Amino acid sequence: MNPKFTQLNKRITFQIYKLARDDMDGSIYTWHDGISVWAAVTPQKGNVKHRAHVDLKEGHYSIVIRYNENITENMRIKFNRQIFKIEKIINHNQADIFQIIYCREE
Repeated sequence: MNPKFTQLNKRITFQIYKLARDDMDGSIYTWHDGISVWAAVTPQKGNVKHRAHVDLKEGHYSIVIRYNENITENMRIKFNRQIFKIEKIINHNQADIFQIIYCREE
């Protein structure tokens, strides 16, 4: 896979799980929108073991973004009406240019 900047044509939002106040002034953890970035979103087909040692099955996606050191596996991704759980983040070629995020639809 050789990502290109022109392929990053979908808008995704990373969500962060953090503490908030509920209606009764109590504390509750909820997902909050974080940064939005341009991405390439690709559904994975079949039952394949990828080079990143992630089992890719139905409902699994690879998402390519520009490198961002603040993205972690504790976040999730919102894309249109879909929510994705991040399973693995790869720094493509260790070049700090692109990240490939392997995730599954929740």
